[in-house]
Amino acid sequence: MIYRQIRALYTPTTITVYQAYSVSIAGPAVATQDLSASSDFLFSRMTWIKPSWNWMMYRSGYGLKDERQACILAITMRREHFEGLLKRACVTNSRAPLSEEDKARQVRVQWDPERDVELQRLGWRSIQIGIGRGACKEWVDEMIVGIEVGLDIRPGCF
Repeated sequence: MIYRQIRALYTPTTITVYQAYSVSIAGPAVATQDLSASSDFLFSRMTWIKPSWNWMMYRSGYGLKDERQACILAITMRREHFEGLLKRACVTNSRAPLSEEDKARQVRVQWDPERDVELQRLGWRSIQIGIGRGACKEWVDEMIVGIEVGLDIRPGCF
């Protein structure tokens, strides 16, 4: 049986999610506490947040996959906003086409297999949340309460 879990660092009022960005986005974001501080950050594309640090590390190739995912940010947001995103979301996967109603939604959820340190699949799936262009500005401007370095293994990230 495969379990679905939201694996996260959290408090009663906040939750930390992770994202991988280029140096040109991550550096200014940490310095100004504003994810959109760099003109390279685009509100026009879906952005995926991952509460599981382990899953983020795997998906970004531990910061080595490519230059666009070189810097991992730990982004703190209010739990009420995180839960609100989940309430607005539709569940998607790579095999089933989206309905027209789901295509119109601005938030999507995918459940992906978590990995161990040897990159083998574990018996549970971790959530990742896609925030579409219609909700991205709201997320950046209203839901983020802190931005920190989540992983800094490449020279020049921070």
